[in-house]
Amino acid sequence: DFRSNDVVMLEANPNYRDPAKPAFATIMLKGGGDAAAAARAHGFEPVVRRAGGRAAAYHHGCLVVDHLSQQEDAALTQQARFAEFADLFVRAFARMDVPASVGEIPGEYCPGEFSVQGPAPTYPVKLAGSAQRVVKGAFLFSTHVVVSDPAPLRAVLVDVYRELGLDMDPRTAGAAEDVRPGVSVPAFAAALREEYTAWAAAAGLEVVDEQLAVLAAGTSG
Repeated sequence: DFRSNDVVMLEANPNYRDPAKPAFATIMLKGGGDAAAAARAHGFEPVVRRAGGRAAAYHHGCLVVDHLSQQEDAALTQQARFAEFADLFVRAFARMDVPASVGEIPGEYCPGEFSVQGPAPTYPVKLAGSAQRVVKGAFLFSTHVVVSDPAPLRAVLVDVYRELGLDMDPRTAGAAEDVRPGVSVPAFAAALREEYTAWAAAAGLEVVDEQLAVLAAGTSG
């Protein structure tokens, strides 16, 4: 059973070699897992996140918020942007009486200094993670929020991270409902909109109702 990160070293037999032919003294074989197949086995279709980051999983109990903006000094404000948006999502959770804080949980999936976590009964769980992509004069900031039904996400992440050869503590894969039972995606979306509207007003901006595109519903990992 040759799995991800397994290593086999082969050495040449000094008693069996044609000196007229090139040869290697040693060969190292390193196993690579099939993370894509592991995701599909759980019903998740693998896709590439444009903002980057390690593997995460999305489904009906999640909300993904993409913030795109033009900004001349976008490359100089990446860390500040991580902190600003993490605090925004903590305040959005507070509007639903979901206690949350900013900080990496030991062993969390897609680890990050600015993860948003919640105090679940047995172990802290990751409520939201973020990633960003910066180009000259603009940025894409993407936040992935897990509101409900974390069990399928936990199952697929365990198998995907195993195939990738990455460590992950399954206990960190939770949802807001682990912290406050009964929360829902529509309720969190409404709370986030209220917080986003307040944030925008403070920045001299305005949140408007304009549908830019319609994407087919589905799941991704």
